[in-house]
Amino acid sequence: MIKNLSFKWAINLLIPLAVYFLGPSWGLTPKLVLFLAITVWGVLGWITETLPENLVAILMPAFYVVFHLGSGKQIFAPWGSPIPWLVIGGMMMGMIMMQTGLAKRIALFSIRISGFSFTKVMVGLLLAGFIISPFVPSVMGKAAIITVICLGICDALKLEKGSREGASVLMVGFLAVACPKLAYQTGGGDVVMALNIASKSTGVMVGWSEYFIHNFPLIVLYSALSLATILLIMRPKLNVNLKDYINNQYTALGPIKPEETKSIVILVTMLLLMATSKYHGVNSGYVLLFMGASCFLPGVDLLNQEKLSKMNFGVIFFVIGSMCIGSAAKVAGVSGWVQELVLPYMDGSTTSTLSTVFLVGAASNFFLTPLAAIATLTAPIVELCQNFGISPSRGVYSLLLGLDQYIFPYEFAILIYFYTFGYMKVKQLILVFGVRALVAFIFFLIAAIPYWNMVGA
Repeated sequence: MIKNLSFKWAINLLIPLAVYFLGPSWGLTPKLVLFLAITVWGVLGWITETLPENLVAILMPAFYVVFHLGSGKQIFAPWGSPIPWLVIGGMMMGMIMMQTGLAKRIALFSIRISGFSFTKVMVGLLLAGFIISPFVPSVMGKAAIITVICLGICDALKLEKGSREGASVLMVGFLAVACPKLAYQTGGGDVVMALNIASKSTGVMVGWSEYFIHNFPLIVLYSALSLATILLIMRPKLNVNLKDYINNQYTALGPIKPEETKSIVILVTMLLLMATSKYHGVNSGYVLLFMGASCFLPGVDLLNQEKLSKMNFGVIFFVIGSMCIGSAAKVAGVSGWVQELVLPYMDGSTTSTLSTVFLVGAASNFFLTPLAAIATLTAPIVELCQNFGISPSRGVYSLLLGLDQYIFPYEFAILIYFYTFGYMKVKQLILVFGVRALVAFIFFLIAAIPYWNMVGA
């Protein structure tokens, strides 16, 4: 254990030092070298887990300031954005959905209306993800809800770990978390972060309803293709009917409780306010915060001090710490450096530019966490799109789709979470998600780009 930890620390420290001392010989500016060394240290810290991930996210921006990469006002600018409040509000809304049983009811209801054969249950899982996603921005919150259903299905069917059938259930469960979040502006912190960074560069913020029009129809089709890819490659052999199991689980929830009714009213009100943000001018992050706070009101009583104290506020430091990478990247001049790297692969056309952005996003998953990639790449990609006369929104959407391509579990914390239950093998993941990435790129070329042209994204 000690040797293993020492090896991880050696990797975590020596590689950033190598970047720092070798960087000037690569033609990098002093600020860019400093930024890369600190950022590589942070990303390797997340990968090797030498320190808690929240602590790494707290230390990185502090190092940027202490080593004079930029001022505190420049580096810690994300704390003045709506993102921290969206995370807090999302955590509160997710908590009431889970504790009242509403989230599980929605998931089971989605499966019931989809059908009870194995394939239809998988469709139901995906549908549950689409229903839950706009109300629970936390991907871990969504994952906690979906995995309960997935493990219940595996248990009911007595599926063995490593079997094609068991792996299929967990893969589709992962899709139910990963895909639908791209359909909504508040589907995940990464989406909001990317749009917020882009708005600072362009001065234009994409509204909730506008984002919905630009992406919801596409992501429904994209999710269906992803599901079909899993089923065609894994070919689960199950001619069973899950009617008894699903109905028993749903019946066990009992009739809708008053707490669930209150939650539904709050969630519907929240969704209406977010959909009309273009008219009343209140950012979706603040809407989530205020609706979460309304759960404390007399007569509502869905949250209290005790429940609030159980929330994992460390997540906020992780998200905003990751965003600080982006503000530091701006100070260090990463935009110009990234443009120099990718410019030779672009000819100025929309298809060439957006395809390169998609592939850069997919490739960055090997080296960066999704949030770190968004924080680092969004601003330079927006600048490139503006230089070529392409809508920056399309650049952001292309990056988000590219970042949704995973091959190995380590590339996304939620994929690791699903993988740790033991039902999926690495070779199964590599095969299925490798083919899915190829299908996604073809879909991107023949469906996404033309659709964005049609709707004026």
